[in-house]
Amino acid sequence: MGIVYVITKKEGMSRKSAEKIAISFVWIFEVVFHFIKPEMEALGMLAGSPLLSYIALRTNSIWIAFFLHLCVEFIFIFSI
Repeated sequence: MGIVYVITKKEGMSRKSAEKIAISFVWIFEVVFHFIKPEMEALGMLAGSPLLSYIALRTNSIWIAFFLHLCVEFIFIFSI
């Protein structure tokens, strides 16, 4: 949400465009970060990261995305 704030307030871009840039930035960072983890986890980030980022921006809260991520972590841990 900080990225969206900076792009909209400081650069004067529309909120919709700023959200797309923010989701893309977070998406790339998280996928690259997850390359050090198992391959399936990195592949899951291709769909999971933009979805959770979109949910966080739409609800203006990280909590729903946080709890969904937590559920995915529990499923991943219990599947091992």
